[in-house]
Amino acid sequence: MSEINTQISTAAVVGWPSGDSLKYLAEPDPKQSSLTFKTRIGNTSSLFEIWVPIHLKLTDKKAPKLSSLILSIPLSTIETFCFQILATVPQPAGGKLSSKVLGLDFKLNENIAVLIPLHAKEQPAQGKTQSGVVIDCVRQIAQIKSCHVYIDHTDSHEAGLSSIRNAINGGRYRSTRKRQLDLQSLYQGQGARIARFPAPSDRIPAYDDVPSSSLDTATQKRKRPRRELNDQEKEEKLKERVVTLEKEKIRLEKALDDQKRGPGPRVGMTTSEGKTVEEAFETAQKEIKDLRRRIKTAEQEIEALQRQNDKVNLEDYDAKLLEVQEEVKELDEKCSGINDNMVTRENLKDFGEDFRQAIGRRISGDDY
Repeated sequence: MSEINTQISTAAVVGWPSGDSLKYLAEPDPKQSSLTFKTRIGNTSSLFEIWVPIHLKLTDKKAPKLSSLILSIPLSTIETFCFQILATVPQPAGGKLSSKVLGLDFKLNENIAVLIPLHAKEQPAQGKTQSGVVIDCVRQIAQIKSCHVYIDHTDSHEAGLSSIRNAINGGRYRSTRKRQLDLQSLYQGQGARIARFPAPSDRIPAYDDVPSSSLDTATQKRKRPRRELNDQEKEEKLKERVVTLEKEKIRLEKALDDQKRGPGPRVGMTTSEGKTVEEAFETAQKEIKDLRRRIKTAEQEIEALQRQNDKVNLEDYDAKLLEVQEEVKELDEKCSGINDNMVTRENLKDFGEDFRQAIGRRISGDDY
């Protein structure tokens, strides 16, 4: 049989059974983006993928990064696959897709594999509140063996999926080894890993559990902030970090105040040499002004974080605080650079004295 050459990449919405109803994942993070349904059919890959944009925390503890989770469905794990043009489109899918929608139904012999970037934590950690909602949904999807995918209908999509369906029904991929999970080539060659989700617990869910709902605005308003059992301890640590940042800010402001006083009275020198020193000083003053503005920004962010201490998601708070901390560190390095090159009263006087002595030696004929 000849190789199927069909590559699809299009916006999608995912649905999955939950009790007697269906849940939907339509809104990733950021909400303006969309899930993407892809096919990878070739010599080394035979699978469906659903890419879910999301902000993830990284292993190196830097600020959260916009990336994607990948819901991976190797064709060898598919028991049955069918699709049809829907006469009635579910509201979550209708809000993201065109009026003509293809509904894809999958029944699997394995759970869906969830892939994440190699530089992300093995147990996915949200970088923003909306990302926490998405992770909760993906965790549920990873525990089931049937799902629905909704995509825009086009003739090319229908033809390509028909070819894949016929091949699956003919048993073409049932004996295919799991070489499809080519982790190294994913994420632009940076590599991927399989996400590990903790076992379900009886704790109160992090967000409202509303049957048959997409992640629309109404649901977002109903969700509750994620709270861990050791909230008090986390809040105390975050407060300590805010205090540390404030001390850093004060130290930087003092350093800038020492530098902004200027070089003092001019000493005698040639016009060109005086101009060079003035230009250097003017540049330094501009840099100081920029530093002062950026420190003010850091101060405002710290104040905002303090005001929101009892309102925001702790993981969100932690990530934002890291961003502020990086900003202060950057200001510190910038301040040090200016300090090393700043023209002060003392070195300007030394320059003037050396210059007068050099002129005196030249007049007396003693160049040494």
